[in-house]
Amino acid sequence: MTLLLTLAVNITLRATGMVQGFSPWGLLCALPMFLVDRRLAAARREGERRVRERAVQDAEERTSRTDRDGARHQDV
Repeated sequence: MTLLLTLAVNITLRATGMVQGFSPWGLLCALPMFLVDRRLAAARREGERRVRERAVQDAEERTSRTDRDGARHQDV
């Protein structure tokens, strides 16, 4: 979608005679997309980190619960 918008801006600028040949102005349409992509990548990394932390906490909790239950059964 961004590529089509960039291409359309360049074609329009050339057709109206505002620029001759390739224009970097069309690439300005892509700039917000690149910024959003970086933010989404950072959010994804943060989410993955939280999921890993939660998985480790759950595993530790299950291990400690299993250890406690095993100790109780041995006392009986």
